[in-house]
Amino acid sequence: MWDSTAIWSSSLKRTFSPDVGPAAANSKGWEPHLFGTTCRTPGLAAGFPAAISCGVRSEGPVRRVTSFLGVCLIGLLVLSVWWFVEHAVGRGLRLADPDEIAASRLYRAEAPLSTLAIYGHMVVGGLLTLLAPLQLLGPVRRRLPRLHHVLGYTVAGLALATGIGGLVYIAAHGTIGGAWMSAGFGLYGLLLIGAATQTVRLARRRHPAHRAWAARLVILALGSWIYRMHYGLWHAFTGGAGTQDDFGGIFDRIQVFAFYLPYLMVLELALRLPALLRLRGRAARATT
Repeated sequence: MWDSTAIWSSSLKRTFSPDVGPAAANSKGWEPHLFGTTCRTPGLAAGFPAAISCGVRSEGPVRRVTSFLGVCLIGLLVLSVWWFVEHAVGRGLRLADPDEIAASRLYRAEAPLSTLAIYGHMVVGGLLTLLAPLQLLGPVRRRLPRLHHVLGYTVAGLALATGIGGLVYIAAHGTIGGAWMSAGFGLYGLLLIGAATQTVRLARRRHPAHRAWAARLVILALGSWIYRMHYGLWHAFTGGAGTQDDFGGIFDRIQVFAFYLPYLMVLELALRLPALLRLRGRAARATT
């Protein structure tokens, strides 16, 4: 098992400037869920495909088991991100600490607005990382829809604040890695804001497709944690090959996009694969 403290200590050296109730059932099928139920989803228009959101249609024991496994997985994820949340929120709250002011390259006395933006970005970004995975809990969505809605709006608000705070700092001061890093982190911030906006817009319309956008939002919400885990694991296996203090190494340059784009691509494939398989099945039946 990896020592998270050791990984975090290594990852701290790679810290970048801008750290950046249930929907109505679809008229053509069952309401989709991430864990613990089943559905007959007519493609992307209904949100999550059956392979992602439902599993096997059943009542009773199978549903209870899948719900339990889903809760366990989310619980493990929350425990895994805790070290990052504690550091990010703690550092953000040290804005007025003399030691932080003296040592941090993020603190800029001549630019109080952007300084407040980046330290606020740390606080709300840490909370976002902690709370976003909880939106994936099917039992909460089914049994406590009001809590699910309140938590959803909270997560979306945190995502908007996180994205805006990071973009404000990038616009004012750029990033330590230059234009390339600014482009990667800037795109990340824009996608985070876009996913939060779409999730809320569709949820207010009770459109089942909001679940797909919620999944995109969760992946993006975990981005800062994923970024550091990439560095921690890379240093553990390679000793930091391809990294530089100015973030100009080949690994550094790949990382500014690799902490979110590949994961979004995998999700998009998962969302589309069931519909593609159904189309292929229909085509095969039509030729027989």
